Amino acid sequence: MKTYSGPTAAVCKGVEDASGSKTLPTCERLQGALKNLSISRGSTVVVHALPATGSYTFLSLLLAEPSSKGIYSAVVGLDDYNFSLAAHLGVDLSKVITVDPKLKFSERELARAAFALLDGFGIVVISGRIASLNSPRFSAKARQKGATLVVIENSSSPKEISYRIKADLRLFVSRSPWTLSGSVSSGILAEGEIAVQAVERMEHHPGRRAS
Repeated sequence: MKTYSGPTAAVCKGVEDASGSKTLPTCERLQGALKNLSISRGSTVVVHALPATGSYTFLSLLLAEPSSKGIYSAVVGLDDYNFSLAAHLGVDLSKVITVDPKLKFSERELARAAFALLDGFGIVVISGRIASLNSPRFSAKARQKGATLVVIENSSSPKEISYRIKADLRLFVSRSPWTLSGSVSSGILAEGEIAVQAVERMEHHPGRRAS
């Protein structure tokens, strides 16, 4: 993983897999949850989950297979994202960049950085607060560049959808209790079940589970 000290410094061309596929590759652990669904390149995906209920675990699983295929990702504005957990769940951190969270950039500065990163990265992950600053512009550029925009929002059900952010696909994530791998201080969660309810352009699908 690379950490950049300035929000304007983090643009480089991400190497994507040579398959020419119009959808993102999905790791085996998520294939059950996303059965009959695919995440298109160029789309905007909003992941809804309350804090500590699985959004970052889901995000790590979402990034794992693309990173193994050489697709570069950028994570911007998620200061509490656990990169140790990401590595444990199979994310190749050499294909992930972030802006140093110790440097207190404003949300508008981070939004400008994320917008620039859509030029060269296959996946750009931002918070809902950043996306809401100019959601249509973010989504339009993602479509133009063929990048997948992933937005992490703090909400837990379709009834709590915030329409400030338009999405091609909404994923509502929850999980059962997890057990720890190794010592308690490691903070690495090893076992549990993720439940995902997918909503495509307001068409409701039954919840699907992946363990």
